[in-house]
Amino acid sequence: MDTAVIGKGKTDLVIKMQYKTSKLKTPIVLIPEDGECRIDHEFLVPAQVPLLGGRLVFKVYDDDLTGDELIGSIHFNVKDYIPDADGNPGRMNGKFDWKNIYGAPLDCRGNITDKMNENPEIASFWKGRVLMQVTAEETEKPLLLVQKLESFVVDSAQIHLRPRQYAI
Repeated sequence: MDTAVIGKGKTDLVIKMQYKTSKLKTPIVLIPEDGECRIDHEFLVPAQVPLLGGRLVFKVYDDDLTGDELIGSIHFNVKDYIPDADGNPGRMNGKFDWKNIYGAPLDCRGNITDKMNENPEIASFWKGRVLMQVTAEETEKPLLLVQKLESFVVDSAQIHLRPRQYAI
């Protein structure tokens, strides 16, 4: 994104999550020359049923010494992952899915730019994508934390990371 001191001109990626009043963020990851990076962290976020609010927001930032620069965002509806009253899992629960990150065009500033970076549904510029797996499970002691993924979870995602060729 810019010429950050830490990254010597490269993006220092950090993902921040917000659900209601809960906020978490990943450690900073320097994006290499090829543009591919791995965060390999999970967010554990307590949600109480019935849901009062269902918007889960992930924002992707370039972490700078002068402040974080918002690259783009991803929004989820938590209701798509929570089991229904009959105990059936949410329609997206546990599935790997590529989520596109949208925001404003690069080198733009101002109020409209901020709105595009905050709201992917009105953004006009694709910023990249993230492979995510969202799982909702019942627990006795809900936790709010970010932690490194276990190796078996990372290994199960490898099939989605293979290059593929398509013909149209």
